Formats: sequence, structure tokens, C-alpha cells
Amino acid sequence: MEIIAGYRTTSDSRYIALIKADGNNAGKIFGNTVTFSEYVDKSFRLDFGVKKMFYDTLLDIMRASSDESIKKDLVSRILLGVLYLGGDDIMLLSPSAIAVPFAVKMFKRSLEYTGFTFKVGIISVKPDHPVQFAYGAVNALMEESKIHTGEKSSIGVLVFSSTLASEGVVKSDLKNYRKEKESFLVVSNDVDDVERLLNLMELDDFGKLMELYWNPEEGRKVIRDKIRSLERFVNYADTHDFYNTLAYLIRSKAKSEENSLIKRIIDLTIKGRDDFVFPLYDYYFILKSIRVGI
Repeated sequence: MEIIAGYRTTSDSRYIALIKADGNNAGKIFGNTVTFSEYVDKSFRLDFGVKKMFYDTLLDIMRASSDESIKKDLVSRILLGVLYLGGDDIMLLSPSAIAVPFAVKMFKRSLEYTGFTFKVGIISVKPDHPVQFAYGAVNALMEESKIHTGEKSSIGVLVFSSTLASEGVVKSDLKNYRKEKESFLVVSNDVDDVERLLNLMELDDFGKLMELYWNPEEGRKVIRDKIRSLERFVNYADTHDFYNTLAYLIRSKAKSEENSLIKRIIDLTIKGRDDFVFPLYDYYFILKSIRVGI
């Protein structure tokens, strides 16, 4: 587990990520099959497409850097973490630093390559965390991450630092975050929204991510600077109710300079959402999953 997480010395403290994904509405899609040959065609396209979108995302990493040692190191750790990859069922272990960006690029390809969309759960834990409990946790998160219609791929992310990650803990945590109808945790984040966040934070480029990953001291500083404003908003949300926190976000936006990072983060979090469920904690966990992997 330490090798997959990215350990290079005994003093390393990087986290490992579990990525669990499942095709949306597979039963319905295959159930509408009329002939056996159509069933075989759909099955082959799905299985081959899943492997190809994984392979092509690995190629993105290989093309993103001219430093052979860095990119081969990272790709080797990702390959070592493949537990199963076929049909509509995927389970990977990965360095936490790359897990969300890798998943975004991979599942952005899913509809084109397979004809399916996917629900994806990602949790980051310490490498010595009991695997059986972490597996239950990521599976529970994956089930919660599905967008209701299943028409788009979606990603849910959680990070466990001091508590045990298990199926029961995930369900309890999600219930606590979503006590009321109004909430700052979405879980079922549209893959396009996650991509926008990574783009805003300049964390969507594998080349830059590898530089941060390979230079941990500088990398942690860069990520800390990027996550600081979200951390402030999350800390406020932890001790205030929904509407007080929403007012705090709006005030912070009003006080911010035009085109400042804080203003753009707040816009991305609350703008254009009509159901009063905002991805504040989601975006925090996404950035934190990268930070703990560096």
C-alpha cells in the first residue's frame, strides 16, 4: 500500500486513494437488448471501452512530462493498484495526489468509449488503513455518488485522516452533512463540475501535478495556498447553520476583487444552483485528496 501511495522514504506520509466505479443503468441497457448478437456487441464495447479509457488516461500521463523517471514512477504505481477493470465494474488503488484528476480524465471518456456513464467513489486514507473497511467505505460512497437520472458520470470524494473509513461511517458522515434539505455537500458531483474546479485551481494538468508530486515540500506549499480559502469557508460551515454560512460566502465574494480566486471559487460553488445544495465540502475534499497525496 505504501508503494502505491508513493512512498520513497520511510518518513513519507502520503495517502493512498481507492477508486470504485460502476456503470449506470447497466441492467436496463442490457435488458433492452433484443438479440444475442446485440448483447455480445454491447458487452464487448463496454469491456474494451473501459480498458481503453484507462489506457488512454495513462498515455496522457506519459505525454505530460519529458522526465522519464517521474512519469514511469507514477504510472507504475497506478498499474500496481489495478484490482479489477472490466465490464462496468472498476476498482483501483492509486496515489491520492493523482486520483481525482485521473478519474476525471478517465470518466470524461466513458460515454464515447463505452456508451455508459459511471458513478465513481473516491476515498483517501493512510496506507496502513484496513483494506476491508476502506473497500466497504468507497463502495458506499460510490452508491451515493450517482446523479439521479444517471445521464452523466459523477464523482464523490471523501478523505479520512483520523477516523476509520467504513461503510457505516460513510453513511453516518453523509447523513450528518446532509441533516437538512439545504446542504453544502452534494456527493454526486457532475464530472464536468469537478473538471472546472481542477481547471480553476490549475490542477488539471498531469505535467504540473507530477512536478508537485515529485517535489513534495514545494508541492504541499502550493496546495496549501490553493486550499486555504476553502478551508476557511468549511471551518465556518462547521460551526454555523446553512443560511449563516451562505451569507458568509456571499459577503466574502462581495469583498473580493474582481477575478480573484476567492470570488471564482464562490461563484463555482453557488452560482446557477437552484436546489440549495452546494458542493462546498465536496470541493474541499477534492483538493484535500490531492494535498494528502503529496
